[in-house]
Amino acid sequence: MTAREFLRQALDIDSEIRAKQNQLELLRDQAMRVASVMLGDKVQTSIKPDRLGDMIARIADLSNAYADDVNRLTEVKKEIQAVINKTSRAIYRSVLTEKYINFKGWWDISAATHYARQTLYRYHARAIKEIESHRE
Repeated sequence: MTAREFLRQALDIDSEIRAKQNQLELLRDQAMRVASVMLGDKVQTSIKPDRLGDMIARIADLSNAYADDVNRLTEVKKEIQAVINKTSRAIYRSVLTEKYINFKGWWDISAATHYARQTLYRYHARAIKEIESHRE
């Protein structure tokens, strides 16, 4: 695994977490619709009584997977931060932390650090080389 791949792990896990959040929202909305139809004035025979129970079980399973991913993200961020903290310069640590821990884009990092993006790219490349030399 390259240094960049190592650092990008948190971003990949964060993407998975966001996808699960969206799935949970959709499932909860569907469950509310099913529950309102089942509890409404009219009883529709096309809705199976166990459908709501199945949806709740799916929500519970997805919620557990979501919690597991959040825990995994926390652990991976700790590992990444430990590696970032081994770099020699404060600006390297700042750039890498903003990029790979806080998931900021280059424009945001540039605004926060008051460095031009091209300069940040150079610092980033140097920091990556430094991390690769530590990992060997």
